[in-house]
Amino acid sequence: MFPNVGLLTASSNGQANEERLLIERLARRNGDAIVVVSSMTTADISGFHDPGIPILFLDCPFPIPGYTTIGPDGFGDARRAVDHLIKTHKYAQVAFIAGDIGKAAPDDRELGWLDAHRSHKLALGPMIRTTFNFDGGYEGATGLLARHDRPTAVFVASDIQATGALHHMELVIRQSCDAQPGSFFFASPRP
Repeated sequence: MFPNVGLLTASSNGQANEERLLIERLARRNGDAIVVVSSMTTADISGFHDPGIPILFLDCPFPIPGYTTIGPDGFGDARRAVDHLIKTHKYAQVAFIAGDIGKAAPDDRELGWLDAHRSHKLALGPMIRTTFNFDGGYEGATGLLARHDRPTAVFVASDIQATGALHHMELVIRQSCDAQPGSFFFASPRP
């Protein structure tokens, strides 16, 4: 169908060092470009070396100088989702199941969650930090629902965590409960 077109794929299994090595190896194969669905953090990017061919980073939540990235607007999208729960649904606070990003500083989603509470002058809802996967969402919901002050609204850092959280909530909360889950699932292109 497309003459002289080839596609090579590789998986780093979520390991930033392996991802950098794979990008360097793929670049040496004389391809025209590389499309990366990245698992690197901003800290990992500091060790990234330009391989000399165009690279597009997909699902990248931060800009990378000199490259095109397409990914979520972590702060803005989280802020809007939590603001919606507070303003439209009148929740006095929203719990947060955060992803563990491996650093002490909060990521943009957490900053958006914080900002929504602060802008409405509300106390922060409880937060549980866990892994960015189904089990992490399930674990986070387990922790939130075990509290004596069980939250009525939850913002979840990723769609796969939200799936795990909803699975647990379905097992625990009666259908009459008015829990309002929200998950992070927006993408915005960046030049």
